[in-house]
Amino acid sequence: MTSTPIRVDSVFMAQSSDPKDVVTLEELAVSNMYEIGAVIELLEKKGLVSKREILEMIQEL
Repeated sequence: MTSTPIRVDSVFMAQSSDPKDVVTLEELAVSNMYEIGAVIELLEKKGLVSKREILEMIQEL
């Protein structure tokens, strides 16, 4: 099924006719959390950054 982009308050969103394609903000937040966690784990595993460095960066924000 294809979706057509629509403009809402200067943000383009996909318009879907299938309710199963719609996700809540909570679902998006949880998904984002897992994705960020996976990226951090990968960076740490490769020795590019430590969790401590990540936490320091977050605290600076």
